[in-house]
Amino acid sequence: MHKVVILGIFAISFCLLSCQSGGGDTSSLVEGYHTEIYDRPGGDKVMPGQYIKFDLDILDDKGELLQSLRSQPTKPIMYIPMEGEEAQKNPLIDLLSQAQNNDSLAIFITKDSMPQPAQMMGENEFLEYRMKVLDVLSKEAYEEMKNKEQAEAMALAGQMKEKEAGALEESVKILEDYKAGKYKAQTKSLDNGLKYVLLNEGAGPGSNKGQTIEVSYVGMLQDGTMFDNSFRAGRNFSFQIGTGQVIPGWDTGMALMPVGSKALLDIPPAIGYGERGSPPVIPANADLYFVVEVFSIK
Repeated sequence: MHKVVILGIFAISFCLLSCQSGGGDTSSLVEGYHTEIYDRPGGDKVMPGQYIKFDLDILDDKGELLQSLRSQPTKPIMYIPMEGEEAQKNPLIDLLSQAQNNDSLAIFITKDSMPQPAQMMGENEFLEYRMKVLDVLSKEAYEEMKNKEQAEAMALAGQMKEKEAGALEESVKILEDYKAGKYKAQTKSLDNGLKYVLLNEGAGPGSNKGQTIEVSYVGMLQDGTMFDNSFRAGRNFSFQIGTGQVIPGWDTGMALMPVGSKALLDIPPAIGYGERGSPPVIPANADLYFVVEVFSIK
């Protein structure tokens, strides 16, 4: 159900790697770019050879938030090259190399500095990349952290794999019961065509636009054919509500579900994949059915 892939640290650099230095403040932390230090509480200075973990917000030229990684479970990390090491030019890395631990700072990338402005730029004259330094890691600490994360990910993948068969069987049964009319009294419809059955209403908080929601899901066609599920990925799926990162039926449906909820979503083509479908697994004009469960909202 992905519409747009969430920006990872490499995708964040979509324009930064190609930005050309242009007419910025000579007192800037990065030559040729306007930068700001919003908060400097006095942490240790970043040194070459270290890895910087940080939060990132991308704002337009009016200060409105376009995208945020603050609620993502995995934080972006950038390596600060040692002197003499080959490294691609990247103003974001250049800024972080001048930072101190716990800094909040920003760099402004102008449209005229980009040979090919990214789609996110739109009509904006510039984008602001605002960062909060969360941690400064040595090579040894970084490798230890990655090894721990890998071990945890492998353990989680094994647990998810064990649950997959049961989740698929349960989801097919829910869809069969729904088509047979057993949930008729519980089925609710929205103006955009979405129908949903709240199988279990959670007691946790609901979501607001821009928050990150973590879910498991099984996606099926009308005949019960499973075309996608989160279990085979070895982890739950996370995305930002209301930001177009998923099909409209998901954005609408997930906004109705507080933490702990489980539901069946009946999504017509108009708010799914439409006339084109998503070959080869989703045909044109396909009705989609998802059994989804919400684990967290941040």
